[in-house]
Amino acid sequence: MKAEAHPMTQNRPLSRKYSAMAGNEIVIATNTWIVGGNSGYSRYMANAAPTNEGSFILSTTPEILLALPVSEALAESEKPECWNYGQVFFKRAKEAEAGANTEVATAWRLLGDLSQVTLEHSDPNEPFRPIVITADGRSILPSDLDEVTAGAVHQLGRVIDDVELSARLLDITWVCLRDPDAARQAVQCYIKAAKRLFRPKEWIDYAYRIERALRLSRQLRDEALSDTILRVIEQKVLDLDGSDPLYMTANLMGLLHEFRKGDPDLMSQVAKKAAKSAEAENDFDRVRAHLNNLLAWRRTAGDQNGERDAEIAIAHSYEQQADCHSGKGGELLAAEFLEQAHEAYRNISGMHVKVDEIYERLREAQKYARDSLQEIRTDSIDVSEIIKATRECVAGKPFRDALLALATITRPTDFSKETVNARELMKQFPFQSLFGGAKIDDDGRVIAHRTPAISEDKNQAEQALWERVVEQVSLSYQVIVQAQIVPALNQLTFEHSPSLRDMRDLVTHNPFVPPGHEELFAKAFIAGFRWNFPEALSILIPQMENSLRYMLERTGVEVTKRDKHGLQSVIQMGTILGDCKDQLEQIIGENLTKELKVLFSDQHGPDIRNRVAHGLMAHDEFFSYAAIYAWWFILYLCINPVHRRFRKEEKQRDKEASTSEQSV
Repeated sequence: MKAEAHPMTQNRPLSRKYSAMAGNEIVIATNTWIVGGNSGYSRYMANAAPTNEGSFILSTTPEILLALPVSEALAESEKPECWNYGQVFFKRAKEAEAGANTEVATAWRLLGDLSQVTLEHSDPNEPFRPIVITADGRSILPSDLDEVTAGAVHQLGRVIDDVELSARLLDITWVCLRDPDAARQAVQCYIKAAKRLFRPKEWIDYAYRIERALRLSRQLRDEALSDTILRVIEQKVLDLDGSDPLYMTANLMGLLHEFRKGDPDLMSQVAKKAAKSAEAENDFDRVRAHLNNLLAWRRTAGDQNGERDAEIAIAHSYEQQADCHSGKGGELLAAEFLEQAHEAYRNISGMHVKVDEIYERLREAQKYARDSLQEIRTDSIDVSEIIKATRECVAGKPFRDALLALATITRPTDFSKETVNARELMKQFPFQSLFGGAKIDDDGRVIAHRTPAISEDKNQAEQALWERVVEQVSLSYQVIVQAQIVPALNQLTFEHSPSLRDMRDLVTHNPFVPPGHEELFAKAFIAGFRWNFPEALSILIPQMENSLRYMLERTGVEVTKRDKHGLQSVIQMGTILGDCKDQLEQIIGENLTKELKVLFSDQHGPDIRNRVAHGLMAHDEFFSYAAIYAWWFILYLCINPVHRRFRKEEKQRDKEASTSEQSV
């Protein structure tokens, strides 16, 4: 069975250290990145920073770099944006390679890489991130440049007459050399580049550049320059007057509020108008973006009544969004939005009647939602049809629907069925179960003992059966991840490229996410969409453990304990899945509780929680099937809290069906 590759790639391996990569698309297969296309990407893996001579593999000099006909090349670009510039630079590099002009090819390729390195506009400390992160390394970053090459980039950035490219090169110079003059020049170029790219329907081009300019000026502690940029942003918001079709007003207004600029009453009027316009188009994600800004401005103004009105409006927007999906085929989405509406109303004082009303609607929606869940099965080892069906489940859908399709592309493990299967296998292959064994880790340490299945002791027999179930379920993650989760993840990322804003909306007013933890969940999910699973799971796993405590506490379970010294602490995962197992099953059901145990705490399984918490998880292991499944499983818990309420309905239906069969 082949690992999943991106639909627009060809199977072409990348070397462990450095290789020419052809194309824009990056995918993962086992622990190797595969690429395809024809644009001539070059990529450099960080664990091979120096060559044998000790120099950077894309090193160049000012003489070579300044001699390049850059302005002539820029004229070939379809758009005045760095990404498109990179395509042209890679084309020039390929032409130079064909002419055996290695030094010129290297210089063009360097410009291509620097043009297409990802700008994290909102992160002043690490403003650039690599496009590729794998178990073997990463693609280049500005910090990889040696001093001579960084100086050459600085000189080109100062003399080039294109503000877009100049801003990028001077910003990179600031990161490499910490030259304040280069940073100030970069700010001015970003402002001009943003102005040139001002298009409300393509708001990211303007908003990201102006935000980078603002954060860079603050990093320089240049208050006058920061105030100038903030005045420009404020005027843009007033000029748009809430009429832009997407998120430019919401994004810029968020910056104004963050940097304490703008009149709260005036900004509130614009936010209200923008929210009303978005509501008329049934764009409720955008409605909430504006209402959240309205909430922030009323809080700044000290207007408690206005703040409460904004909170109610946010909750009502979830209600309206549920109404839009109330028809046949939309039951699951309707239930999801009602769940968020219920949570939002619960956080507003004096809304008990409304909370009960929404919960009644939620329970009604849940009764019809179960049949809309998707399940893909095959009896064949060939999983190509599953992969095709998986992609079709996600492809061509709006982001919210595609995200829901990813979260329901498979169902968490049915442990009753897996237990039956384990018993059958033990009967078919009795000698395999006759003796015990030991599980060892990469360092050769024994981390778990395998219990012999043949025993008169009932507890020992049950433990042996459970261990076989854990082993079987752990093996199943390989097929599920490669055939379903990865194809769905790749398809969604390819079509939508999820942003932090998208994830914030998902985790806001989510019953699984405690207040104040939304940003951590959002960043961790985005890291997963970018295949940065070390970051994603390092954040998600402790946050998930806290969420389990949060849910238990809200049902009246005591989640703290007091030791003999009088010190109090919260219960850990072992206690949550041990002493509190019955209470947790009442909340999320038996299957999900057992899945948590298999994935995160049972030493016979992946034991991911303990390995991450104690620093035992090697970098490569974050890209394992179990790790990717764990990321998906936590996404499932967040995006489908409605699933956790199906347990009683399923039992009731089974009981009714059994009674009906007996009557017949």
